[in-house]
Amino acid sequence: MNHQDEAKNLMALVQNMTVEWKPLGEVAPISRGKRLVRSQLQDNGQYPVYQNSLQPLGFYDDQNCRAYMTFVIAAGAAGEIGFSDIEFWAADDCYYFDCPKEILHDKFLYYFLLSERHQLTSQIRKASVPRLGRVSIEKIKIPIPPLETQQKIVKILDKFTELEATLEATLEAELHLRKQQYNYYRDYLLTFDESGKQSLTDRQTDRQTDRQTDRQTDRQTDRQTDRQTDRQTDRQTDRQTDRQTDRQTDRQTDRQTDRQTDRQTDRQTDRQTDRQTDRQTDRLNGLPEKVVWKRLGEIFDISAGGDAPKDALSEVETEEFCIPILSNGIGSKALYGWTNVAKINQPSLTISARGTIGWTSFQDRPFFPIVRLLALTPKIEINVKYAYYFMKTIEADYKIPESGIPQLTKPMIKDIEIPIPPLAEQARIVAILDKFDTLTTSLSEGLPYEIALHRKQYEYYREQLLNFPKSH
Repeated sequence: MNHQDEAKNLMALVQNMTVEWKPLGEVAPISRGKRLVRSQLQDNGQYPVYQNSLQPLGFYDDQNCRAYMTFVIAAGAAGEIGFSDIEFWAADDCYYFDCPKEILHDKFLYYFLLSERHQLTSQIRKASVPRLGRVSIEKIKIPIPPLETQQKIVKILDKFTELEATLEATLEAELHLRKQQYNYYRDYLLTFDESGKQSLTDRQTDRQTDRQTDRQTDRQTDRQTDRQTDRQTDRQTDRQTDRQTDRQTDRQTDRQTDRQTDRQTDRQTDRQTDRQTDRQTDRLNGLPEKVVWKRLGEIFDISAGGDAPKDALSEVETEEFCIPILSNGIGSKALYGWTNVAKINQPSLTISARGTIGWTSFQDRPFFPIVRLLALTPKIEINVKYAYYFMKTIEADYKIPESGIPQLTKPMIKDIEIPIPPLAEQARIVAILDKFDTLTTSLSEGLPYEIALHRKQYEYYREQLLNFPKSH
């Protein structure tokens, strides 16, 4: 029987089991830790010290809590729930539970508190330092099933925790690699030399190849990471296309030529045999025929956001107030409120002028920009999403004056030149980068979605395994 089947069988048992519910303070003694001053802490030591977060504040040469104890942070990261399988020191902003072995399994308590964390967080006193009182913890009611049942639940949840952590680590590593790959292709696709060919600048090459020289790094990277890149790219690019383009450049010949020809021959035959050009450029279906460079001010009308419309402002979206008011935040933090009249109605770009200076966003719906935000609306025919991807490559490179209030202004960006390939090429680049963007950032599909899905699955089993009928 696999773990999911075990869990489902136990869930059915739990939901039909009659158990007694008791206030936690009546079941397990709750103790407050003892304060240590910073001079008593060590950078390395035998016993971790927990104070106001689940990250150890330091280490100490003594302990006041045995191994396998649950604890709750009472200040700072108040409401966070921890479990230590080694002895530790609980400081004065940490409550710990000494569960009576004949009644309550230590880790059963830990998992139950995780499932009821909302009860703890709802009792936090919102002050300059968030705090959680002992009484609030003691009042939480906990089910007391037979110890055998507690042990079975702990065993299953331990296994799910282990599997979830392993899977999440694998997906996080995959996501990290995909983001690196996405950044590389974005820089490659959006960097053009004077002839209109796509190429990496020194700055971009340094960032992608750890500051080695272009040509040397290309060869070293080809030999060291070729197989990994193939595997990463093959999962997202059509293998049939690879085989078709491989007929133009024999991979085996590439490898033999790289080992047998010297650097001068490599340069002379670069257009036919350079592996980076073959694999990266051919897979991306060729080079644009013509690229022109234009200043940002020639491409876009650049305007600074104004004041929020106070007479037509709603904190929530309604049928009438359905136009987002945007400020200089990132993601959802950019949403200031909602209004009923848009200031900009066409697909545009926004760039943060203060705070998150340079952060560029693509806006594909009508919106109302306010202070600290620059809005760029196109005045020539251009794929705005293409311009967005290009601006993302330079958003960390703005030179902001050190004197006065740090900010980005229209005069500071209007003369920035960007390459403009034909519209068909812009669309091709956007299609490629959209796929990478979805894979690495989308919460409705792609790797972030898969990670979130597995977390929800784990939480579901935890909630259901602890869903004992409440006594009346």
